[in-house]
Amino acid sequence: MTFVSALALSIGVFLLLGGNFSKTLSQRLLLLNGKNKERKGPKRTPGKGAWVTKQSMLLLGWSPRTVRIASAILAVMLGGLWFILTRNVVSGVLMGIMGWQVPGIAAEVRAAGMLNAQVRQVSTFVGTFADNLETGKPVGQAIDEAARSITGPPLKDSADLVVRRLKGGSDVADALRAMSDRLNMPTWDLFVDMVTLNQKVRKSPQIFRNLDWQLQELEMVQVEFRTSISGIMAFIIGFFGIIVAAGPVEALVDPALWKYVTQHLSFIPLGTTAIAVILLGGIRKYSRLKVAI
Repeated sequence: MTFVSALALSIGVFLLLGGNFSKTLSQRLLLLNGKNKERKGPKRTPGKGAWVTKQSMLLLGWSPRTVRIASAILAVMLGGLWFILTRNVVSGVLMGIMGWQVPGIAAEVRAAGMLNAQVRQVSTFVGTFADNLETGKPVGQAIDEAARSITGPPLKDSADLVVRRLKGGSDVADALRAMSDRLNMPTWDLFVDMVTLNQKVRKSPQIFRNLDWQLQELEMVQVEFRTSISGIMAFIIGFFGIIVAAGPVEALVDPALWKYVTQHLSFIPLGTTAIAVILLGGIRKYSRLKVAI
């Protein structure tokens, strides 16, 4: 009875948290940032899971081939160990499917953290540029000061390249594209366009200050959403951990009972593994959503 109740509760939590909440987040983010995204051509929705994972690996500089090898190794190891534990081929295959997804989830979680840092650093760059422009410094010097304000990863190397290009006599817009190659951020492309236009037609520095405020707002919104998503992921991971750990713990505490279960009540470990797969699907959904926003 306890087992059935736990399964029902887990399914209910997944369906509750895996449906309407993620749709609501996606809709709100599209409303907040939809106009900027239209500048970049066709929209990519958070539901394009494979694209999100690919972009995560690209952002981190991870080799897709290496990730696939790691996925295959984890799938074989975890699937084999789970087969030995449960003595059930289907359970072993299901655990192998979960093992295959682990490297992708790791890439998505790390990429989400890096994206937070990128938005923060772009906001710092634009804010520093606006500060220098307001004091009367020329655009090139303001860009140089803004690039030097980036002192850590993930954009330090790109910012250093901006400084080197400016010293080498490159045009300001060309120098800024050193960071455009790293970023996939419509707001940054808008900033580069505004700087290029400002060189041709002198505009008030206030337009860059307004962009700085928009970036700060975007940063706050993304941090808020990613924090909320992390809390929900932790909640689902807790249920996932309980379900996955139940079998090994039972096998260690009462081997005789576990042997009886695997021989005569094989539907229990099979059902437990199936629910774990569903919960991992919820974790994967939110890990991708953290990157997609």
